[in-house]
Amino acid sequence: MSVSCHIKIGDGDGVSAAGWLVVRTFQEVPRVGEFVAFSRDGKRDEAGVLLADLYRVQRIIHTAATDLDAGMVTLDVIIEQEADRTLE
Repeated sequence: MSVSCHIKIGDGDGVSAAGWLVVRTFQEVPRVGEFVAFSRDGKRDEAGVLLADLYRVQRIIHTAATDLDAGMVTLDVIIEQEADRTLE
């Protein structure tokens, strides 16, 4: 079973550095302190490799489902290591 998670990219001080949320699907919900990697822009380099940034999970927010809305999982992450995009 896979889990769709909304991702909030912050700067570590609780302030959003990116200012937007993006939905990614994981096999299971990552835990606080774990590292996750995904591409923000979905672009590939000249060799066709998808460039992924490394993030660390700061907080996990589970929002309960209601009659009107489905449940939601939000991961609050910070950038640990950005992909080297200088080769593009």
